[in-house]
Amino acid sequence: MKQSYHVKQNQNSIKRVYDKFKTMTINRNLVFAIGIGLLGTFITVPRLYKMLQIKGVISGATVTAKSITKKWVSDSHLRYETRYNISWAEDTVHIKENQVDNIDQQTWKNMNVGDTINVVSCRNDKKAYTTNSLYVANGNFILDFILLAGQLFVFIFCIRKYLLTST
Repeated sequence: MKQSYHVKQNQNSIKRVYDKFKTMTINRNLVFAIGIGLLGTFITVPRLYKMLQIKGVISGATVTAKSITKKWVSDSHLRYETRYNISWAEDTVHIKENQVDNIDQQTWKNMNVGDTINVVSCRNDKKAYTTNSLYVANGNFILDFILLAGQLFVFIFCIRKYLLTST
């Protein structure tokens, strides 16, 4: 039996679309660029934003004056690392995670129980920080800015390479 002209034409167009789809590949540069872009967007940028809020450069964080109720030194689960902790919890026996912070050794030595500190709480973060927390130490700022610059460089490089190879 003879096929009609329209049926044959539809079969040919479906076959062309299928063949085109079958040979289509996703460029690895584009995938890598998207991954780096997502990493920067959802991890590095929010971290830097929170760090700037804690330092007071960007508004949005809540600052509360508290008194130091306890200070102690603890060993970390990592080798050769000592943590210098302070707490502003009223109950010094059952200290919650959002009532303690790690600070550098020199600052810890200069602080005493009863001293007043600024405790900073950021929106959408359960943990509270002090303005001289290790979280916002200069080395962490530098590291995160270098990470962000590297992520932007790789993102731009991969997009550029994708655009040059896809034409």
